[in-house]
Amino acid sequence: MKLILFIFLIPMTLFADEESDAIKSIQKAILSYPEVKKTKRHLEQKALKYIPLEKETIGIVGGLVLSAMRGYVDTNVVKNMQLRFENGSIRPNIRYNIKDSSVNSTINLHWSF
Repeated sequence: MKLILFIFLIPMTLFADEESDAIKSIQKAILSYPEVKKTKRHLEQKALKYIPLEKETIGIVGGLVLSAMRGYVDTNVVKNMQLRFENGSIRPNIRYNIKDSSVNSTINLHWSF
């Protein structure tokens, strides 16, 4: 039963568009069950034994691949992209839409004085 549930959830996660809020809500509801969380955590631990990368690197690469499958590349999935300086930090956010080759970018500046 658990295997069937994960076989069903993985394709839904890969192909859910931004417009399909209903699918995302169903995914969140299913993934909120404690038994499903435990099984997911167990599968992640097993998979990490065979993959020669750190968990954070896998998350970044996976996030970029999933966003590319949806038609854009977004740097929001890169968590440690901040450039720190004396009293603050700068974080660039870039979103490239593959379909129409448009680029949106912002620079977040945090500065304390």
